[in-house]
Amino acid sequence: MEMNTNSIEDLTQHFLRKLSILKNAVILSNATADQSFLDVKYSLAELLDRVKLLLRSMRRDVDIAKEQLQGYEDMKIKYCDFIQHLQFAITNIPLKLATKKCLHGQLIPQVIATDQCRMDYHLKSNVHQTTRSCNYLDFLTVYEFEAIPKYMKGRLTYEKMNTIIEQLDKVFSEKYQVLKQKTASLSDVNRKRVELFRVQENKDTEGIPFVTEKDITDLSSMKVDNSVRNMMTILRHCNILQEIRGGGYVRFAIASRF
Repeated sequence: MEMNTNSIEDLTQHFLRKLSILKNAVILSNATADQSFLDVKYSLAELLDRVKLLLRSMRRDVDIAKEQLQGYEDMKIKYCDFIQHLQFAITNIPLKLATKKCLHGQLIPQVIATDQCRMDYHLKSNVHQTTRSCNYLDFLTVYEFEAIPKYMKGRLTYEKMNTIIEQLDKVFSEKYQVLKQKTASLSDVNRKRVELFRVQENKDTEGIPFVTEKDITDLSSMKVDNSVRNMMTILRHCNILQEIRGGGYVRFAIASRF
């Protein structure tokens, strides 16, 4: 090994450093027989084991924290969707809400059985001395609309469905307004309509308001095409309308909602 020394002092310092290294090497080579060294070694080994256990525990805590964070993220997404639904519902409240008044003026929910519906309707007709009274259709709620299978509603929107319901409601109102008129006050057109309305009735329609496709086209500007028929199917699925067949007629009657 080459040594760059300029004086005897530099050479002396160089050899002293080498001797110090050799001395430390000899001391360490005999350390395995020193009990104090072994105590320190075992103490350090035990400390390292504790550190490993602590690191393993911290990794588990980190994994648990990651799972909790993912759960919070999923919950955040759900709450954001829920808030969007609420905001949509607030901005799309139906113009008419599904409430009825009983004979004594008390509010009752629009949730009654078929037989009860017929009985209430019959009682109202007798009290007001009219042959019919108009029952109004219920608007779909946002949740009812979203529960409709996708294959049924396709690209149909919530607003479009409730628009159709409102138009159908007007057809019911128009029909039963005509039926409430006295025969003497009827025009020729309405007299023919009343005769047709009577022909369409049977034992299954007693006490239940209904309309037919002809009523819809005659009493409104709606055209009963495939799109409208699909919406009628959806209204039956949502238990807003029910079909009553017989005598060559397909009747769309107001259904009881549970």
